Amino acid sequence: MKRMSKKWRVPLVILGIFLFINLVWLLFVNVKYAQYTKSVPKNEFGIYGASDEEGFSYNVKKPGYLQWTGNLGVTSKDGDTLILWPKIMGGYEYGVILSIDDAIYQITIDSNMRPVKNDENEKALVRDHQDTIHLLFQKAESKWKL
Repeated sequence: MKRMSKKWRVPLVILGIFLFINLVWLLFVNVKYAQYTKSVPKNEFGIYGASDEEGFSYNVKKPGYLQWTGNLGVTSKDGDTLILWPKIMGGYEYGVILSIDDAIYQITIDSNMRPVKNDENEKALVRDHQDTIHLLFQKAESKWKL
C-alpha cells in the first residue's frame, strides 16, 4: 500500500478537525433545541414561531453557524417579552424587554425574577411589572416544560 505524501497530511488533519467540529455542533444544536422546536414548529416563513389563543407569541432561535447560544422568547400582546438563553450544560439565562409608554427597557434577570445588575431603576421596573414577568415565566414553563 502506498503511503500518503507528507504534503497532504496537514491539510487532511485540518479538514478532519473542521468536519469533526461541524458534526459536534450540528448534533448539539439539533439535540439541544429539539425539545423547544417540537412545541414551536417552523411557520410558512421558515421561522420557529407560534401564538396561543390568549395572544402570546413564542419563538425559538437556534444558534447561528458554529455558535452555541440561541434563545427562546415569549411575548405578550402588549409587547413585553421574556427571553431565555439555554446554557450549554443546562439551565438558562433570562432577560425581559418591557414596553412602558413610549420606552423600551431591556433588563437581565435571574431565575427568581430579580435584576442581575444592582441598579435601582431596574429593580423598580421589575418590581412594578412583576405580575407580567411572572406570567411570561409561566407561559415559557408551560410551553417548553423548563
